[in-house]
Amino acid sequence: MVYYIGGKAVQDENQFMMAVVDKQKRLAEITSPKAVFVGGSNLTFGVDSKEISKSIKMPVVNMAIHGGLGLDFMLKEASENIKKGDIIFISTEYFLDKQGDIKLQAMLFDSHPSLEKYCINNFNDRIILRVINLQRIMSSLFFKYILKLPLSDDVYSKQQFSKEGDIIGHLEAKQPLNQTGRGQGLTVDYSLNIDLLNSFVMNAQSQGAKVFYLFPCHPKSQYELNKIAIDDFELQMKSKLKCQILNSPKTFLFADEYMFDTIYHLNKEGRKLRTKLLCDIIQKVL
Repeated sequence: MVYYIGGKAVQDENQFMMAVVDKQKRLAEITSPKAVFVGGSNLTFGVDSKEISKSIKMPVVNMAIHGGLGLDFMLKEASENIKKGDIIFISTEYFLDKQGDIKLQAMLFDSHPSLEKYCINNFNDRIILRVINLQRIMSSLFFKYILKLPLSDDVYSKQQFSKEGDIIGHLEAKQPLNQTGRGQGLTVDYSLNIDLLNSFVMNAQSQGAKVFYLFPCHPKSQYELNKIAIDDFELQMKSKLKCQILNSPKTFLFADEYMFDTIYHLNKEGRKLRTKLLCDIIQKVL
């Protein structure tokens, strides 16, 4: 079946990106003061917002879905519903790209057409986005109706998100082998991205909200491989970011056994450990 939402064709109403609809709705409707988490999938797979809400005694909205959407997208999306008294916790993956993956962004047209404004910077972007989305729709139709393959993964689907915005479908799922991957990261000048973060911070503060930054979770093995790059990232953030940083890259380092399927996704036990540490950190700044 092909669904239609906002005039856009949707091949699968349960696809992962459809969670954006619920996250946007919760962000707009939850009464302030509220705690808002902004970042990539290290937050999607790595925090228990319900436990955090109990700990800090305020509602929580986890806006994170996928780092591939880009820093610019996630900050623009979160900025529209900032209110006085809100507390915003930003936790991005290391050297997260500003612009994001346009192929991934194209999936958003099926879930929330109005999100186009967060993805494009010029007319060429708009054309490319529409062409890619058409290709994606044709591909989805082929896999669903010709090959008879399901489009929604057991873990990566809209129904696997909690009402707070956490992915929970992986908590009881079988853990993939070789889940963390390997690689050597390179240092880059992150100044433009930090400028983007600072603009968000100043805008939020002008509206009476508080903003804090948290370094993400990471496997110890990857930290050792990428220590030079991560240390450089930490130095750049601490010297240029205009909000309080609440931890260090070592705070949320975990053994590989606590990772699920990527270097930023925690499994059930890892998520529990990180949430406990996170609650302790947040309590100190409330």
